[in-house]
Amino acid sequence: MVHYIGIERAYEIIKRLDSTNNGGITILNKGQMELALDMPKTDLFGHE
Repeated sequence: MVHYIGIERAYEIIKRLDSTNNGGITILNKGQMELALDMPKTDLFGHE
């Protein structure tokens, strides 16, 4: 079974990376980030 990262977990990871990178990480488009996280979940011809 495949486990995908959710948006909340992604925000936690980004927050942790940001704190170790002196605030250098910025999310420019939250919608695009959510789309990128959802893309691997899509099915094509019955296959992930």
